[in-house]
Amino acid sequence: MKSMAVIRNIAQLISIFSSPIIVIGLSLFYVVFHFAPDYASGFQWFAFSVSLIGVAPAFYIWLARRAGHIKDLRLSRRQDRFGPFIVACFGMIVTILVFYKLDIPTQIILFIMSVLLILLVASFITLFWKISIHALAITAIVMTINMLSGFAFWYAFILPPFVMWSRVETKRHTVAQVVAGMMLSTVIVYVVYSLFGIS
Repeated sequence: MKSMAVIRNIAQLISIFSSPIIVIGLSLFYVVFHFAPDYASGFQWFAFSVSLIGVAPAFYIWLARRAGHIKDLRLSRRQDRFGPFIVACFGMIVTILVFYKLDIPTQIILFIMSVLLILLVASFITLFWKISIHALAITAIVMTINMLSGFAFWYAFILPPFVMWSRVETKRHTVAQVVAGMMLSTVIVYVVYSLFGIS
């Protein structure tokens, strides 16, 4: 029983630290500063994008929780996810349009575009099925950094299975839901980057 408790605690820690907000935020930071010409530009681009993609949805979730429209801040109920997803999608669309107008490096725009497409599809699926956003996010990030680096970080592909296991172990998702998240994310990221000659 004690060993089972330890395993469950490990799974919960992995699940917490692989939160989509954390994973995508750190990845956005990496991509922006990697392709920005200087730190000042990187900071401005990151601050602008994270305010629309991360802060706005988080603020929406907080307001919805205070108003009693959602069960908890973790969005454990499938029906609580649609609103924050749409807010995040809108923020990404605005960010992409502004970045395109400012002629910001294509790699940054492609990263946001791939996340947008993943979230749009996930928003639709969420209407009737609880696909794993954790699996979607971690897979998207691992795929992105590898396609942008010529698969220099191939060893990062060990991360999605651990995150997927943690979500199943903590009974947040079924095996089918995490596998579907991983597969959907892999296909979308690969197609987006391949269409723009990055593979």
